[in-house]
Amino acid sequence: MKTKNIGIIIFSYYKDEDFLALCLKGLLHTIAKSPMFNVRVFVVDDNNMKTKINVKNLPIKEYKGALEVIYTDWDRKGNLNGFDCMYGMVSTYYGLTQKYNLDYVLKFDSDCFLNTLDYITDTENALRNMNISPDRLVQTGSSFCNICCQGCAQTITKKGVIALMSLFHNMKMESSEMAKTLKRRVIGGYYEDRVMSMLLEMIPDGIRFDIKTLPNCLGHLNCFDNHDADFTKYTSLTFKNYTMGGGGWTRKQAYDELKKYIENL
Repeated sequence: MKTKNIGIIIFSYYKDEDFLALCLKGLLHTIAKSPMFNVRVFVVDDNNMKTKINVKNLPIKEYKGALEVIYTDWDRKGNLNGFDCMYGMVSTYYGLTQKYNLDYVLKFDSDCFLNTLDYITDTENALRNMNISPDRLVQTGSSFCNICCQGCAQTITKKGVIALMSLFHNMKMESSEMAKTLKRRVIGGYYEDRVMSMLLEMIPDGIRFDIKTLPNCLGHLNCFDNHDADFTKYTSLTFKNYTMGGGGWTRKQAYDELKKYIENL
């Protein structure tokens, strides 16, 4: 079986640098369990911010060349919002996909942890069992924002990335009605996840797969709302409370829980 090239992209914010450093350390364990994948990790920092993340706090040496910090100049509008931000994100995906011949792009947040990459192989096998070519796959993940999930949002194939780049490029060049709609439409929370999912639905012959349909797959877990859950059983985890209400942890509690979890891997 051909080794798959995986690019994990984390859009960083200096205020979450402590969470990011922990997640990167833990991610080394996840990668080590997945020798069938060639994994590169990209921390994408915002060049427009006066305060950048301190790369000295990141476990760069431990990644032995497979961790790269890059800087972008497009406007994030806070927590990744707006049409121009989406164009910047897709351009980043596309550039890295072309440079490193990536088969999959995984975007997730700096306070999130990825337990396993098995869902990628499981998705491909499930499609084969349904007599569907995995080459048609454009996105896989756990139900959230219509197949995306909070922690490991936007698991997009090379086919999906190339199609998204074409869609955005055409919208930019033609000032199309779709571009105008995206610029003015109120999408709701998690703007980038919802927009990406909406656009991926437009790809002809594209398949979007919900991993929760896989046997014994629990998908993503918001740990701060499920303190007593067995975290090891989930594909991905979110640790920090984004003021979503309910019985979430404080920032310190979330950090301590994430630290404890990773130390016990």
